[in-house]
Formats: sequence, C-alpha cells, structure tokens
Amino acid sequence: MVLGWKGPPPGVFKINVDGATSADGRLSSIGVVIRDRKGNTIAAMCKTLPSQHSSEGTEILAVENGVLLAKELELSQIYIELDALMVVQDIQAGNTNGSLGHLHQGINCILETFNCWKIQQLKREYHCY
Repeated sequence: MVLGWKGPPPGVFKINVDGATSADGRLSSIGVVIRDRKGNTIAAMCKTLPSQHSSEGTEILAVENGVLLAKELELSQIYIELDALMVVQDIQAGNTNGSLGHLHQGINCILETFNCWKIQQLKREYHCY
C-alpha cells in the first residue's frame, strides 16, 4: 500500500497541522502547511509555544494558527487535516465546553467566515507527502 498526500478539489486549499508536546517539561510546538490541489506549498509556519500544553491543547492551537494563516492569505475554501480525532470531533460538533472551549469557539467563529471548510482526521502515517 502506498501512503501519501491527496490533493483537495479545484479552488480548495489543504491545511495540514500538527502539534508536538512532551512529558519532560519542554515547550510545545506547532506546524502548519497550506498546499494547493497540485501539492504546491502556498504557506508554511512552525513555532515554539511559550509554554508546555497538553496534546489536545497543542493540536487545537495548531488548528487555530492554520485557519488564521489561511484567513491572512484570503483563502475562501479550505480543508483542514490533523491526526487528533478528539479535536476534529469537537470542532465539527461546535463543542465549547471544558477548559479548551474558548479555543474551539474562536476557531468556529473564524471558520464561519470561509465560503467552504472541512476538517478531518488524518492518521499519523498519512502525513508524508
């Protein structure tokens, strides 16, 4: 079986995000890559967060940075992919409960400004390009 990246439909940009955190006290970090349907990189960013976060918190911050970058680029149609199923489900459900609810709410407010958006889980082994 060949694993690999699959392009979105015409006019749609794919945002792949990931977060990294550790149990040893190191700072969390995030990465974002936005590609067109041919796989050309439109924008990318990575950054170290100012503190250590939970795995879920780090993934949510990666999504937030991804949609903010897409908004800054004035993209109107986006697909977001990440490997954190719980984050995907919470965003799809509009869940604003819990300690991270404010982040979900902010992301959903930003997503409402896009003409079209979709978020889905992508298993870790499919992150290769």
